[in-house]
Amino acid sequence: MFAHHLAVIVITICGIALGCSSSSKSNCQEPPQAGEHRDECPPKPIGVQATRNRCDSVVISWAPMDGAYTFDVLRKEASDTGEPSVVKTGSTTTNWLDQEVPCGSDYSYFVRAVGEDGIAGERSETALGRAWCTLAAPSWLNATDGSERWNIIVTWAAVAGAQTYVIERRSCNTQQSWKIVPADTNSLASRRYIDRRRTCGEGVKMEYRVRARNDACGEGPNSPVDCGWCRP
Repeated sequence: MFAHHLAVIVITICGIALGCSSSSKSNCQEPPQAGEHRDECPPKPIGVQATRNRCDSVVISWAPMDGAYTFDVLRKEASDTGEPSVVKTGSTTTNWLDQEVPCGSDYSYFVRAVGEDGIAGERSETALGRAWCTLAAPSWLNATDGSERWNIIVTWAAVAGAQTYVIERRSCNTQQSWKIVPADTNSLASRRYIDRRRTCGEGVKMEYRVRARNDACGEGPNSPVDCGWCRP
């Protein structure tokens, strides 16, 4: 009887005064309190990075670490104040390619380690990633038809994700090769190119096409073509 009461007293003291390590695993995903030791919890991952220069995908990477059996990756939109969602479980490497992330927006990524017993630890600090969008063909391409003297003005609609544009020109209704038109950065950014001609007239028509470009995805498809001419 005495031994039984002693065991109850010891367990009570452990639970109230000292804290039992066997129950602290339920708190592994929460930041530790001041002075709290969690040797049984998987450590918090460090060195988490997310790319911002890839087309339609983001690579998340983190530093190798002891005490982790697998890793989970979590994600949320950067402007979202809520909790992130798990987008990858059971990773046995220290990097992961996210090919499902919506392109064109910033996303916050986190990594957490999972122990061999399935207990997940505290998630890492955030890493900001972004996937560039595959570029569409420019629409609404228009070259002026005789409304300008000595100039043909070419305009087009903006393409999401474009950093700049490439303009090509050739004589209308011919099989000549397309040639890239030199254009300044401001003209491309405003999507308005002025082709200053030396020879004008309705019989001297020029054909134009445009495609969008960014550093991550390269060049997109060509726009529909349009012919234009200028008055002398």
